[in-house]
This record gives sequence, structure tokens and C-alpha cells, in this order.
Amino acid sequence: MAIKHNFIIETKKIKLRSQRIVERLGGKRHRRIIFLHIPKCSGSSINLHFKGNIGSGRSARVVLFNSMDGSAYNPAEIERARRAEYVGGHFGWDTLTEIAEGAFCFTVLREPVARLRSLYLFCRKLKPEKNAGKFPLDAARRLSFEQFCLCEAPHVRAFVDNAQARTLAGDYPLDRFPLESVEETAKRAIENLRRLDFVTVTERLDNVLPELTLASGTRLVSSTIRRNVGQDGPSPSETAKAEFKNLTDSLRERCIADHWVYEEAMRLDTARSFG
Repeated sequence: MAIKHNFIIETKKIKLRSQRIVERLGGKRHRRIIFLHIPKCSGSSINLHFKGNIGSGRSARVVLFNSMDGSAYNPAEIERARRAEYVGGHFGWDTLTEIAEGAFCFTVLREPVARLRSLYLFCRKLKPEKNAGKFPLDAARRLSFEQFCLCEAPHVRAFVDNAQARTLAGDYPLDRFPLESVEETAKRAIENLRRLDFVTVTERLDNVLPELTLASGTRLVSSTIRRNVGQDGPSPSETAKAEFKNLTDSLRERCIADHWVYEEAMRLDTARSFG
């Protein structure tokens, strides 16, 4: 059954990519698409959708780069991204402003505690040879969840310490965006969040997929991007409040700005869908 499903998806990808090429040859101009991919916020699922429409990461039409390895600040990669139809990867607002002209720009946020738990488990399981994103695997494997979140090592804090807010305020590596007051970081992040063309949250991604598809000028590869974890339980806002309330004071400091930015993302998502 899985083999048949994969065959259907791959066949549809070929059809969608071919349609886009034919449209381009016929004179249609597709708007470039830029996904500001915050680590552990449904990026793999989003990339599969857009690469399914546009092309693989090996094509000149798609650029995926990363702040942690420096590629998002490489002038040659920046120039490639300005010409690409789709740009994704773990980079921050500073890079986005270099490549965003004329593009449809969007991001996905995630309930902060759920993101930290996902990050921790991901780092514990990921094989080192597949660690293209430079995630802190060793720290996750030798530390408990709380120790990992409170670790002072700069490489760990880059992914943990209000990483969603810092990505939107500037970038997540600490050498690119040093830690400042959480209030100022959240304020800057929210201002930038409001400048994007489309904002949603991981917990609602399947529900808003048709909207994102229409807004970005793409076509559905599959009826879902990911399992909607919130559809049978509490609403995302209720879950976020409960998760955040149960944190220790020390852990709360590591995601307080993310919590504020996530709440704004929820508000923007709701206003767009029901406004």
C-alpha cells in the first residue's frame, strides 16, 4: 500500500513540475517563493510540497541553504537564491531581506515546548552522517531534556534559546544574533512576522494547506502535509498555555520570547483564515 502511495505521489510531482515548466515556456511568470524555515517547525514537510511543484534540491530552480554552516551568508549562494524559484533552509531574517525582493515569503511557527521536545528527540536519533543542519547531536545524547534546554554551550543555545524569535529578529546562530533582552527580541520578531505574506503554525498546517497552495501559486501534491496533531484534542492556543504554565522558571526563560511570537502567529493565522 505504501509503495503504491509513493508511486502516486512521485507521478504527481513529475506532472506538476512539467506543468510549471510548460507554463513558464508559455510566458507565465511565477512568483518566487521563500520559506523562512525555523528548525523543527515542519520544514521537511513544507520542502516536499514546494519541491514537488518546482524541482529537486539539485536543480537550479531550488536553493536550500543554512546559517549554521555559513552558506546562507555566502555571496555566491545569495546570488543563486535571488534567481531561484524556491528558497528554503535554516536561515534568518537578515538573509531573507537580501533575497526577498518580489518573492512570496512565509514561515511556520510551532508551540515552543513541543518544538523543544521535538528538537531534543530529533537530535538524539539523527545519524551524524545525515546532520546537514549542524544540530547539537552529542549534547542531546548525553544530557536529559531539561539539561539540554538549559545547556550554556553556544551551539546548543543557538537552537534552543528563543530560537524562533531570534530567527525572525535576525538569525539563530549566536555569532550572528547575540542574545539580547527577550522583550526587544520578541518585539523585533513580531514586527518582522507581520511583514510576511503568509504565517501559520505547525498545529494547523494541514487545515491551511489549501490557503497556502493558493497564495503561493502552487498545486496540491497531497491532501495533507502532516498529521494534524491538534484536530482531536485541545486547540493549539489552549495547549500552548498549558505547556508554558507547567515549565520551570529556568526553562520558561529559554522560550518566553518564542511564546509571545507564537501567540502572535496564532492571531495572524486566525485573522487570515476567518477575517
